Amino acid sequence: MNTVFATPPPLPVPPRPAAPPPRRHRFGIPGWLIALIVAVLLLFVLAGGLIAWGIGSGWKIFAGQAQQALQAQPAVQEHIGTIQDMHVDLVATGHAVGAEEFVFRLDGDRGDGKVLANFVSVGAAREIITEGVLTLDNGARYELEDQSATDEEDACPPDDCGDDSLEDT
Repeated sequence: MNTVFATPPPLPVPPRPAAPPPRRHRFGIPGWLIALIVAVLLLFVLAGGLIAWGIGSGWKIFAGQAQQALQAQPAVQEHIGTIQDMHVDLVATGHAVGAEEFVFRLDGDRGDGKVLANFVSVGAAREIITEGVLTLDNGARYELEDQSATDEEDACPPDDCGDDSLEDT
């Protein structure tokens, strides 16, 4: 038995897999640089948010102290009454001459008006008015009292100011 074994022809060589295409960067920028840019932008957004929060908190404190100073004014008590709503007029404040002059719109139980006043800080917990004008919605104008004179009297009660020990030396 002579059998001829036929060998099949050789199989074709499988094609080599193509090399993966080179990794392309987004917008031609490496990934680590994009991550760095995003991190820096997030840092600026966070810092801006903290600054805005700090300014907002400080403004609320100032506005509360300013409202107390305005409420103590006899002209405000007589013509506006109890201040129910008070907000700053940013445009008028921007046009005010002094750096410490603010314009507030007042709504009270007796009337409404606008105040242009020079506010001065007395310590961290109090604002006083050194000069100002209350203008009612009907056009009537009233000068505000200077609170700096009454502030000096309130700051040092006679019992505490009577220390003459330094004068004797």
